[in-house]
Amino acid sequence: MAVALHRRGWQVTVCERAPEPPAAGAGIVLAPNALRAFDAVGSDPTGPAVRAVPAAIGGFRRPDGDWLSRADTAALTARYGTLPLAVHRTALAAGLADALPAAAIRYGAAVTGVDDTTGGGRPVVHTTAGDLDADVVIAADGIHSAPRSAHFPDHKPVPTGVEARC
Repeated sequence: MAVALHRRGWQVTVCERAPEPPAAGAGIVLAPNALRAFDAVGSDPTGPAVRAVPAAIGGFRRPDGDWLSRADTAALTARYGTLPLAVHRTALAAGLADALPAAAIRYGAAVTGVDDTTGGGRPVVHTTAGDLDADVVIAADGIHSAPRSAHFPDHKPVPTGVEARC
């Protein structure tokens, strides 16, 4: 979202709780709809810094390994024109960061809350590195999001015991 808004002329700030860019991590599978979203904002998740591998099979398994459901990748390709792609998460993050001005990403700045009742009509984002004024706040900080918990206190994550594997 930050890349898309930046390309539309917005000044963006990404608050990242990690103290520096990730040096290690796992893979992530980008479904055809995610690849379409990247295309829509003019960003190529399979650019020179990212080695993508077609994800030939995928689905959901129970903890004992039995399949609950499997994706028909041939049908996905026929319908959407491409297979899902498996990419390394750190390479994808680096590619997205490279599409932004260096000052747009603030590492070591975990969001601790958002105050949208300041009376000035603009929210204030509270972070561990100081406060930021904003026009728009997008909370994309994971399952334990402080802004989401504050604004939607009754929405609690519920483990299902199901895991995705490719």
